[in-house]
Amino acid sequence: MRIDYEIYRDNSDELLVSGYTLHAFTDKTGKAVKPPKQLVETLKQNL
Repeated sequence: MRIDYEIYRDNSDELLVSGYTLHAFTDKTGKAVKPPKQLVETLKQNL
């Protein structure tokens, strides 16, 4: 899962910096799994 970020100067459209973070979801054995649906829905509503 990739989440992109943009930081703007207060009271301005001036972009100061942008970036992203990568997130992986694994089970107890380290195998890649899909993120929980509830988490995905919450992020979609709030990002």
